[in-house]
Amino acid sequence: MCKRISVRDKVSFIFNEELIKIFKNEYVNVEHNFIIEAISHFAKSNLFVITNEHSAPISLNFIIPISFRMDDGDTITSGDIPINLLGPSFVSEQDYGIVMQIIKQLNIVLETIIPNTQLEIINLGNELSEKAEKITKIELLVVKKNIKIPLKYESEGIKKIISILSTLISMFNNPAICLLVDELDAGIFEYLLGELLNIIEQQGRGQFIFTSHNLRALEKLKKDSLIFSTTNPDNRFITIIRRGNSNLRDTYLRGVDLGGFNEPIYEETNSFEIAYAFREAGDIFGQ
Repeated sequence: MCKRISVRDKVSFIFNEELIKIFKNEYVNVEHNFIIEAISHFAKSNLFVITNEHSAPISLNFIIPISFRMDDGDTITSGDIPINLLGPSFVSEQDYGIVMQIIKQLNIVLETIIPNTQLEIINLGNELSEKAEKITKIELLVVKKNIKIPLKYESEGIKKIISILSTLISMFNNPAICLLVDELDAGIFEYLLGELLNIIEQQGRGQFIFTSHNLRALEKLKKDSLIFSTTNPDNRFITIIRRGNSNLRDTYLRGVDLGGFNEPIYEETNSFEIAYAFREAGDIFGQ
């Protein structure tokens, strides 16, 4: 039953809550139970996965989900708090306190990444929810040189940085944290991306795993930190050996253009065929 549920819901089988209950009640190997519970605890407290589904509402300028991790020494609180970009957001009293702390944390780093930029929360008052619970109406603003604008008017890259910055800060300072971000480079200024990667590699204490199409990472990260995707479905990921003092970005682009790697890393295209296809497609509507 647990296996069927995990397949249906696309969740872990081993770390499914129901299966863990079975292990606790019926499986007598104490050592195995301890390992499973320890890994499950790590995943809930210290593993963060930022997928494209998480970032999609930002691209649509609809919602910015702010990922966070807070540790007060006694309890660890983590998750996402969605902030509406199209108007005010409604948050519980508990979440309002969390958002206030998160914004205070983000502002320390944000003004060093984007000079003269801070975030500000506007409290628009309290209301009662459908369940008669007290909720707070808020709006998130960006303040630049004393000029306040709604967050929705900021660039996609800045909104993405704000969305993951709290977990980035946690990963930077805590060696127990593993943060995974899909398409980190999407919308982020190339130079800023390189600076962030350089700082994280040199001084970050946690583990940071990300995917990127931007080749700036090749100029900032050590070759041992890089894995490249291939077009071979039987061997999707490889490392590339840089010869001598050659620039890894140049090595990669040369491999795309001329080959020479153990696996193909680019599905070959023909510029003349692409140009002809554009002209042919334009003829359909008489353009």
